[in-house]
Amino acid sequence: MTLETSWLSWGEAKLSIEVAFSLEDKLQGLSGRPFLPEDQGLLFLFDPPERAGVGMQGVGFPLSVAFLSDAFKILAFHDLMPDDPEVLVAPQPIRAFLEVNQGWFERKGLQVGDHLAFTEQARWIRPPRRMGFV
Repeated sequence: MTLETSWLSWGEAKLSIEVAFSLEDKLQGLSGRPFLPEDQGLLFLFDPPERAGVGMQGVGFPLSVAFLSDAFKILAFHDLMPDDPEVLVAPQPIRAFLEVNQGWFERKGLQVGDHLAFTEQARWIRPPRRMGFV
């Protein structure tokens, strides 16, 4: 699995991200990885926005997930435990969700309503309705 990479920021917090576009990459997620470095995350993008689900099958470490709006505003946070068979479904259509080590959002002071920003322009950030590679 080779994923595109970018950076997200909020205030002083900076996060290296990998981006899952394809269904295959989304299904694989962080499954099978032994750990996730502290300031790294996995961003799952959806076009059009949808009520996506987050699963922990095959993930051996606890995560926190943030559901993100079309403008990358944080809508909600959830903590997830390793190998939990339940799937957490977004309560509304979302543009993305971001998986990080459990507690990362709290340690960095992020709150519901905050906006995450990309620190570099990536070809897939806009337009939000069609994410084809041009």
